[in-house]
Amino acid sequence: MEEVNPIISECAQYTKTAAETLTLNNFERNKFAELLDTRFYKFKDLFLEAEELTQLDWEFLAAISFQESQWDPRAKSNMGVRGMMMLTQQTAKSLGITNRIDPRNSIMGGSRHLADITASINYGLTESDKINFTLATYNLGATGSNWNALHVRTLDSDTGVVTIN
Repeated sequence: MEEVNPIISECAQYTKTAAETLTLNNFERNKFAELLDTRFYKFKDLFLEAEELTQLDWEFLAAISFQESQWDPRAKSNMGVRGMMMLTQQTAKSLGITNRIDPRNSIMGGSRHLADITASINYGLTESDKINFTLATYNLGATGSNWNALHVRTLDSDTGVVTIN
C-alpha cells in the first residue's frame, strides 16, 4: 500500500471543502487551491502557534491573513501596510515588530493585535457582533475606528439593535 503524505491529504480536504461551500468562480477556486498548495502550508504552524499565544482560532487567523495578503509575506498595499497580516508601521512599532515582512513577526504581531482589539471591545450583544467590530477595527486601523468615540450603544437588548450616535 502506498503511503499518503498527510499534508497533501489535508490540503485536498481543504480544497474539497472550499469548492463545496464557497461561491467562487472557477478562476477563483483554482487560484485559492494554488495558494493553499504553494503558500499556506509553509505558514500553518505559525498560525497554530499564534492560536496558542492569543487563544484566537488558527483558522480565523489564517483566513484574515488570506484576506489581507493572500498569504504573501512581502505583500504591500498602496496605504503602506505590509506583510501577511498587513500591519501599519505604527501598529508594528507598538507591538515591538521591526520587520513586518517576516512571516513569524507578521503573524504573531497581527494575531496579538487582533487579540488586543477583541479584548478591548465591550459592546455588541453577541459574539458575532464582537467579531464584526474586531474585524472592522483591524481593517480600519488605529486611527480609522474609535467606536467609543462614536458612542456605540445598544438600544434594545431584545432585538439586538445597535446604534451609533
